[in-house]
Amino acid sequence: MNKELYEETQKRLIKPVSVNEAEQLIHSMPQLEILDGRNIENYQQGHIEGAQLIDAFSPDAGSRLLELDKNIPYLVYCTTNVRSTMIVRFMHDQGFKEVYHMVEGMVGWIEHQKDTVSS
Repeated sequence: MNKELYEETQKRLIKPVSVNEAEQLIHSMPQLEILDGRNIENYQQGHIEGAQLIDAFSPDAGSRLLELDKNIPYLVYCTTNVRSTMIVRFMHDQGFKEVYHMVEGMVGWIEHQKDTVSS
C-alpha cells in the first residue's frame, strides 16, 4: 500500500457502536445521518426516527450510497448486522470519512426498548 493511500485510510473512522452509543450519537450529533439497510417491509414495521432506507440487497443500493455526502457522519444499522456490514464495507471502500455501525441492529434496539416509528 502506498503512503498516500495509507494516510487517507487512517483518516476514516469506521466504528462499531452499541445501541446505547448509537442513541447518544443521535442526540449529540445533529449532522448525523441514519441509514437503515433493511428491506421496505421491515422499515415500514418500525425504524429509528429520521432513518433513510437503503436496502443493501437492492440493485441500486451502491448508486444511492454514492449520492451521499462522504464528509458527514453516518449511523448504519439493519436487523442483525448482515446488510449493515455490507453497507459499512462499501462506504469504507468508497472513502466515507465517518461511519458508525450499530452492530446490535434493530434486534438490539428493540431489546433495549428504544423508540421506533412506523411508516
